[in-house]
Amino acid sequence: MDNYLRVAKQAALAGGKIFKKNFGRATGVRAKSQIDKRNIVTDSDLAIETTIRRHLSRAFPGHLILGEEFGGKTQIQKGEHLWILDPIDGTNNFAHVIPLACISIGLWNYKGPLAAVVYNPITKEMYTALRGQGAHLNSKSIRVSKTKDPMRAVGALGWSKSYKKSSGIKLYRRAFDRFGKARAFGTTTMQMCFVADGRLDFYFAQGIYIWDMAAAALIVQEAGGKVSEIGGAPIGPNSRSVIASNNNFHNYIIKNLR
Repeated sequence: MDNYLRVAKQAALAGGKIFKKNFGRATGVRAKSQIDKRNIVTDSDLAIETTIRRHLSRAFPGHLILGEEFGGKTQIQKGEHLWILDPIDGTNNFAHVIPLACISIGLWNYKGPLAAVVYNPITKEMYTALRGQGAHLNSKSIRVSKTKDPMRAVGALGWSKSYKKSSGIKLYRRAFDRFGKARAFGTTTMQMCFVADGRLDFYFAQGIYIWDMAAAALIVQEAGGKVSEIGGAPIGPNSRSVIASNNNFHNYIIKNLR
């Protein structure tokens, strides 16, 4: 599995060059659809995903690839390997020169995530994980926080721009009523990584896609945390929600989001 991580890191660094070059000068900023013009894509999203796909395909020609911008297969059969990519998680942040955005690369098999790389080229933070081998930030081992009381916890939340506004407002109300502090940074992947390294105690979101969480889920788990859908089921390629926590009050979160 070390080879998986090595190639994923190389791919992330190659994509990171495009990311950094265009940060603050994004081109081709446009809506993905006319239905919801808040969901945007840039030329950098497309260029980064193309670069990462090229690296992965050369190294592992038999592996499948699913990316936010160019799609791919979402079902994983026994014996298959699926790379799940988000070239820029937090595109709106990227386009507005807010340094909370990242490249996400996760490798899954039918049992779940195997390897993960999350890279923020602006802060030069690279999170990595291999199944059963722990999680790291810039090669240093990381662990989730020890917070046990939800009313003393600091967390974050989010929902897709295409998700019902009323449901998002309901999430905010529940977060502020039933937890200590709640934030919203506009990037599922980074916020889940902040749970992994203990900066946040929890994160939850609705209306997202697997590429938003495929890599970060393994990083949280390998750092000692827990990841599930909002209803409590394990996440999979078709999941549309997530809870990531330090595992000290995960069931409390599930119960209070119903």
